[in-house]
Amino acid sequence: DVRTGLPLSLALPAIPAPVNALAASGALVVAGAGTEVVAFSATTGALRTRFDVSAPGRPVGTVRALAIAEPLLFVGGNFVDVLGQPRQHLAAIDMRTGQPTSFDPRPDNQVLRLRVSSGALYAVGLFSAVPGYGRGGVAAWDISRGTLEAFSPPVSGTSDLAFFRD
Repeated sequence: DVRTGLPLSLALPAIPAPVNALAASGALVVAGAGTEVVAFSATTGALRTRFDVSAPGRPVGTVRALAIAEPLLFVGGNFVDVLGQPRQHLAAIDMRTGQPTSFDPRPDNQVLRLRVSSGALYAVGLFSAVPGYGRGGVAAWDISRGTLEAFSPPVSGTSDLAFFRD
């Protein structure tokens, strides 16, 4: 309860590991914990969905970042597979169907933070490139088209982004 600071007595779904990332949209809360993404209702605690970013025979994945731009849930981290689809470090899940979209930007290393602003998805991480383009750990994609934006600040070692009035 944000008014009192006391925990609510909701029966929340089990979270399998320490939480690395949170995202919310309305009453939906999504937690990234270890290899899993767990979505639940903030008002009832009811589980909405759960999936793993690791697949048998593939390297173990880790969810590090989440962002929501309805109806899409963006997942970033250190993984090569999401829901049986090859996705390297960054994926979009259609929250209506629960399936990965065709968005597959393939940064060459981990995504640590995701932010949404003004119709764009911004990623920050340990990557230095996305196929065909150098990016010093910061990149942006147009959400509606899935295309890489020209946004490419000359920085390295960035750990997060914040926006002022979009």
